[in-house]
Amino acid sequence: MDAAARVVLSSALRETVQAGAGCLLISHDEAFVSETADRIGVLAQGRLLAEGPPKALLRQAFGLARLLVVKLPRPASRLAASRFAQSGLAPSKDGLEWRLLCEDALGAAQRVSPEADAEGGEVAVRRPGLDDLVAHLSDASS
Repeated sequence: MDAAARVVLSSALRETVQAGAGCLLISHDEAFVSETADRIGVLAQGRLLAEGPPKALLRQAFGLARLLVVKLPRPASRLAASRFAQSGLAPSKDGLEWRLLCEDALGAAQRVSPEADAEGGEVAVRRPGLDDLVAHLSDASS
């Protein structure tokens, strides 16, 4: 679904709910869910892992933590990989992304930025989103 259709559908669903109807929406589109739903349920392997308002679930799961993400154009050199790992970052399967969830993500970003720059990478700090919540809950239930 394109962005314009997503806005129209989201608006129509909210209006329908405000008029008193209930709505059950099943989607893998975290952006759409976060802008539309007032309550969510997180399912994994047929089990309900969490249910409630999205902001409350995110706050419960992550508190004040922020997500540090280093994106690389190619897998990190041995030296960079070693320094990222020493800073607590974990690599993706393809080695192109390194992540760390912590309360001092800005400080960690400052520490790894020189290495990321040398590798031609980008460093970003953001609040965890629904996609991170799904991954966190799925990992915890395994």
